[in-house]
Amino acid sequence: MINRIVASRMESTGLPGRVQVSRSTYERVHDLFEFEERYDIEVKGKGKMTTYLLKEPAEDNTIN
Repeated sequence: MINRIVASRMESTGLPGRVQVSRSTYERVHDLFEFEERYDIEVKGKGKMTTYLLKEPAEDNTIN
């Protein structure tokens, strides 16, 4: 249930047409995609967080 709450918060505090992820998601997929870091985003129930906006797939994004 916690993951759904964080996902909902990422969507509600994101920008229209952009995918925003938490730091834990970023750490899992940062080598597959390029991200733009956002600082001090106020996330309900979590306080200020650093979040990341998806930019585009990285050059070599194969999953092994």
